[in-house]
Amino acid sequence: MTDTKTIGHTIPPRTLASMLFASLTTVAGSGLLSFSNVSILQAMDVTVAPGVILALIYSAIFARQPNA
Repeated sequence: MTDTKTIGHTIPPRTLASMLFASLTTVAGSGLLSFSNVSILQAMDVTVAPGVILALIYSAIFARQPNA
């Protein structure tokens, strides 16, 4: 017997796309800072990069909605 209902959580495609786009643009912007000759800008990039990765992971976890 097969059950067509899925048990679990899904992320709506538009939500997932907007989260990925926001993360990618932040990574691109902060990634450019790592090529700067100014040490404080490089240090900011080292601080921002892990935060962006964690923000993407946590936003994906909290954006999940139960299947109806």
